[in-house]
Formats: sequence, structure tokens, C-alpha cells
Amino acid sequence: RDTPEARRAGSASLRHLGRDGRPVYDRVVAGPAPAAERRTALLALLAGLARPPEGADDPASRDGLFVGTIGDLLVGTIVSSSAAENGAGDGPEALFQDVAAQWAKAHPAPPAPEARETARETGSTARSSARPAWQNPGERTAPSLTGVPRVIDTGRLRLDGQAVRLAGVEGQGGSYAREFRQYLRRREVTCQPVGGPDLYRCRAGEQDLSEVVLFNGGGRAAPGAPQELQAAEANAKARKAGVWQ
Repeated sequence: RDTPEARRAGSASLRHLGRDGRPVYDRVVAGPAPAAERRTALLALLAGLARPPEGADDPASRDGLFVGTIGDLLVGTIVSSSAAENGAGDGPEALFQDVAAQWAKAHPAPPAPEARETARETGSTARSSARPAWQNPGERTAPSLTGVPRVIDTGRLRLDGQAVRLAGVEGQGGSYAREFRQYLRRREVTCQPVGGPDLYRCRAGEQDLSEVVLFNGGGRAAPGAPQELQAAEANAKARKAGVWQ
């Protein structure tokens, strides 16, 4: 901390001592800081790193950085401008959100103290009731999503706070992602789950986005893609469109 005491301690730590012919330095142990204060200081430091370089007017000329907290962790994601043809875009935040979602699945919140106390009091009855009831296959499905998406790449969107993978598409970034953004032009899309926690078939109006991407050569068909998507990819290959140039 920038206080007179801290400066005196820092100066003292730099005093060189000779002992047995070897250099020895005093060691200064920093006083404990509250977790909230440490987190605030780290966020301020990382925000400074994320500032654009002097004279850089083009956002694509700098790296993208997104920092946030996940539980007790401070997590930062960075996308290098040299690795992404279209600059950072939404990439850092999208990566962060994906990490946060995976962390939440792997580290479910513990039950509230009241719930634990109730379980202790009711014994085996509470333990058995805490177990989820049996369900029929297919009874619980992911909900459909509607809204204006953010394009991560030509195979992934972020919609309504969720990561969405376009079924049957292996997406591309860079210029293909830019062209996909231009195609959507902030239009509303509707996505229906087709299997897996984040796999969807999405439509903008009457157009299936997986088919649009593959027809324009904005990506490759994923293994096992439906026949209509394979046909769209074959059409792009024949026209030497996009990735097939």
C-alpha cells in the first residue's frame, strides 16, 4: 500500500547485508488485506491493462480482455488481435461466460443452512426426499430461445445469456464471423434444442442458420450432419464459396 509505513518497510527490505560472504535481504511480509479489497485492486490493475494503446483508434488493433468473478475466483480471458482477424469482438466475454457456465455445473452451490438442519432433523425421510424423482426419458428438455444473438463465430452464438452451438456446423471465425454478423444485422432469431445442453437449430425468419452458414461456405458440416446440411455444404463446394475457395 502507498503509505509512509509501507514505503519505510520497502526501503528496509532493500538494505543489503553481508553474511558468510553471501548477499542477504530483509524480507517484508505484507499485512493481510480483506478479500474484497484485494479483488478491487486486481480489477483496477487489469482494467488498466485493457486500455487501448496510445493513438490506436481501430479496436481491432488491440487485444481483447474480459475480467469477472466466478465464485471466489477472479478470471480473465484474453483474445489476441493477431489471432483474430476481426479483432477481439465478443470473444473474451463469450469465453468468460462459457467458463462460468462450466464452473457452475462442476461446482453446484451447497444447500442452505436451513436445508441442512432440516435434513438432520428428519433423518432418512429427508435424505430420500432430497433425491430427485424418476423421470421419463425426454420429459425434461432445454427451453427454446428467442432474441437478438451475438455472433461468436459461424458455429456459435450467445443468446439470452446462453452459449448456443448451431447443429451440424463446425464454425469459423475472422472474416467469416464478420460476414455472419452482417447477414444477421441484429435480427431476432429463434433456437430450438436438438440434443445436448447447448446444441440448437436456429432460424432467422424462414431461414435455417446452419443451412445458411454451410451454403455460403462459412463453415464445414459437422460429422453426422443431417442430409439437408450436407447438401448445402456440397453446393458451396461446387461454387467454391467461402472456405472452399
